[in-house]
Amino acid sequence: MAASPSAPLARAGARRTLAAEVRVEEDKVKGSRFIGVAAPARRAEDAEALARRLWAEHPGARHVCWAFRGAPDEARWVDDGEPAGTAGRPMLAVLEGLDLRGAAVAVVRYFGGTKLGVGGLARAYSGAAQAALAAAEVLALTPKARVAATVSYAHEGLLARLVAAHGGAVEAAERGADVTLRATLPAEAADAFCAEVRERTAGRGRAARVEELWG
Repeated sequence: MAASPSAPLARAGARRTLAAEVRVEEDKVKGSRFIGVAAPARRAEDAEALARRLWAEHPGARHVCWAFRGAPDEARWVDDGEPAGTAGRPMLAVLEGLDLRGAAVAVVRYFGGTKLGVGGLARAYSGAAQAALAAAEVLALTPKARVAATVSYAHEGLLARLVAAHGGAVEAAERGADVTLRATLPAEAADAFCAEVRERTAGRGRAARVEELWG
């Protein structure tokens, strides 16, 4: 089984993902059936789980190939026994062309008895991927940042108000000698939030971005 390593992606700009799983079966290509499946996938493990589920549903299939493009600039693809570069990589190119992130596309192939050749395979797999993605509902992603802020107990209420004022939401609170809140904010507001925490606590509070997100 040919598989890619995780690979960084350089594309920038607006990002989009899928709302729900969809399935489309294309017309047979020289006797082979190709069933395209597009689904949201936050991690590569979600794409792997999709492939396992499709194998369970289609035990008579010859191949289940897939591609995944993650929100944190990660990509993977699997040719599953097809000649290297003829299945997973063309499917990933479809995800890239649509600038989809946090998404997976898989194609189930039932072999029809006739070999398609390198070009024929690439066209069949990319065509099945395109058909599935064309039928899927696409959602816009917005850049977000996860921040961690630590203040004294006297400033806990202030910190919660600052999170809300900057359009964020508190995810968790840790209480020890001080209070640490973890929150998700719009990416463009994170730096201003961190600066205001330090300013409003006279430099005694600490705040920093800890992770970049899309959602």
